[in-house]
Amino acid sequence: DLFYAQQDWRLKPLALVVKLWAKFHDINDAKAMTISSYSLVLMVIHFLQCGVHPPVLPCLHKVFPEKFMFQPDILEVKQYINETIRTEPSKNTQSLGDLLVKFFEYYAIKFE
Repeated sequence: DLFYAQQDWRLKPLALVVKLWAKFHDINDAKAMTISSYSLVLMVIHFLQCGVHPPVLPCLHKVFPEKFMFQPDILEVKQYINETIRTEPSKNTQSLGDLLVKFFEYYAIKFE
């Protein structure tokens, strides 16, 4: 999710609010067989790619297949940790509040 956070500033605060919401409702504890924080972040990323138009985030696997479709040696991973990957800025101008409402609508109504 580090590379996705570099693409649009809205990912981090949206993911944080979703995680706080989930924690408040006691559904953010993998040990208790509920949704892990990592899964919630993946849900937010998916929503920002597929749940709004135009998308807020690109699919980095499609844009940079050479970086994401290989199995690096564990000793080579260190070189990628501090790497910056940039794509075209999103044409989506929705506010965080709008995105939050649409996130819940997406997973409550539209997602299959």
